[in-house]
Amino acid sequence: MISPLVINPTSKLGLQLVLAGSPYMARQPLTLRTLAIHLKEGLLGIPEWKKFVLQIIDELMPIMLLASQDTPMVSFPVVDPWLIDTEYMPKLSDEDKAYFGVENETELAWFVILNVKNDPFQVTANLLSPIVTSADGEKARQVMLSKTPYETAHPIKVLDPEKFKSVLK
Repeated sequence: MISPLVINPTSKLGLQLVLAGSPYMARQPLTLRTLAIHLKEGLLGIPEWKKFVLQIIDELMPIMLLASQDTPMVSFPVVDPWLIDTEYMPKLSDEDKAYFGVENETELAWFVILNVKNDPFQVTANLLSPIVTSADGEKARQVMLSKTPYETAHPIKVLDPEKFKSVLK
């Protein structure tokens, strides 16, 4: 973590920056916390993927990984949706409220899957169908929000590679 790679996806050129005065070491131990999540109905479009572990690595926050236990080589980057849109106001259906046994959506943990596209480089978040869990992860499901302005590919502002162009030439 003391020397991250910076890559220009357009030119495919990169360099490794050595961060002077960084609090990290070259072989930085990661702080890993996990939460088992069982999506009884699976992910939307992939119902056979039901067992996941939410991997929370302090050094990578706010990005977390939702790692499949059914297909071990698959994981999805996820984030708290309020980091993307501070006005995010999801409303659960009555069926979803009954499933979780809550009246208020704020009693639950919410995550949205990030999608990364390389050419051109773009990161989007699926705000339309977040993953919702009880605090302990015992009850979880990916919900499809209705009557909402949210979309499956909400653009996320990322660092402009043009700012690094002079460094990468």
